[in-house]
Amino acid sequence: MINVLLVGSGWGSSGFLKNIDTEKYNVSVISPSPFFIYTPNIITSIFNSCLIHCNIKNINPNIKYIKDKVEDVDFCNNKITLKHSIPKNKLKFDYLVLAHGSEINTFNIKGVKENCKFIKNNKDVDNIKKSIKNLPTDANIAVIGCSATGSELIGSLIDNTSFNLIAIDGLEKPLQMYKSNVSDLVLKTWKNNNVSLFFSNFVKKVDKTTIYFNNSKINYDMAIWCGGIKKTALSEKINLNLGLSCRFGIPVNDFLRVKKSDNVYAMGDCAYSNCAPTA
Repeated sequence: MINVLLVGSGWGSSGFLKNIDTEKYNVSVISPSPFFIYTPNIITSIFNSCLIHCNIKNINPNIKYIKDKVEDVDFCNNKITLKHSIPKNKLKFDYLVLAHGSEINTFNIKGVKENCKFIKNNKDVDNIKKSIKNLPTDANIAVIGCSATGSELIGSLIDNTSFNLIAIDGLEKPLQMYKSNVSDLVLKTWKNNNVSLFFSNFVKKVDKTTIYFNNSKINYDMAIWCGGIKKTALSEKINLNLGLSCRFGIPVNDFLRVKKSDNVYAMGDCAYSNCAPTA
């Protein structure tokens, strides 16, 4: 049978696994986690009990799951190197499908990684839940980054808590990618709910109690970082191996085939094309 290696267990992978003919293709999924995370419910799950993950074997029981990370890809010999297997295990493929996603972009701002909370998986949700339970009722919660995730989070905090909320973004308003009437409505709603607004303010540093801007600073009790994503080290290595140059991800054509390759495809947050970067 034709060997297909699928890297990742996120949105791109789940759609692929629902439709691949496993009687024709021998499919192996390589990922540190066997779980697909239903991200549209990830904010809701902070405040409500709802299941946001399922095992990818439930999506397609005929696949093989390998708990590992891909360290390198040999495009000349159609082999991938796994990171944690000893000795380093090389798997051969006929087709390679990359759907390993992206990672959180802190823009190398000092203190963000150490002092801010992130929202990407079940552990992050549990961490935020526990922290919220331990906060005093007059605590200051700062949400840094007011695109889709940050804006939804602030809305949920308004609906479910009575904390003092602070919205922070380097751009001039939230949801900048949407039409202006949407951003204006969000701003009006936040003002009506006494959300403190810090827009056109790029964060310069975060310590355990304070967020610093160019000419000002604010105190916080909990800071949640929703400031964006960037390509992973694996995406960097793949671009380097193929002689591709793209700071946003792995460049693909209109059929999701990785440029300069014949049998390698990329989709989701790890891929870059002229299409909108959404599922």
